[in-house]
Amino acid sequence: MKFPIIVNDHGDVSTYDSVEAAQLDLEAVDVKNNQFNAYGGDGQLLALEIITKRFGPELVRIVEPERVTIKRDELRDVLESYLVSLGNVSYEQLTRLGDAELLKKVRQYSD
Repeated sequence: MKFPIIVNDHGDVSTYDSVEAAQLDLEAVDVKNNQFNAYGGDGQLLALEIITKRFGPELVRIVEPERVTIKRDELRDVLESYLVSLGNVSYEQLTRLGDAELLKKVRQYSD
């Protein structure tokens, strides 16, 4: 899994430097409602699972699926849309950026 972990919540993007940080921030009820898409820094689609404990709250677990699916173009679309929604850049400006530069720009604004 390549970092950061990127979570798309219907256009609102958050980035995390560790699996643990992402897992602690995501709520199980939202994962159950399929509210999020999660990606590795290289566009790998990540699976979000719920861990049900006998006592205590349900927990979120992020895992790499057995079958690796890279969605680099999908992730790029998510990141570009997020930045454009903030109102300070245009799609035309973003098309000139490489993937690493785009991700760096997103990290300036995301949680």
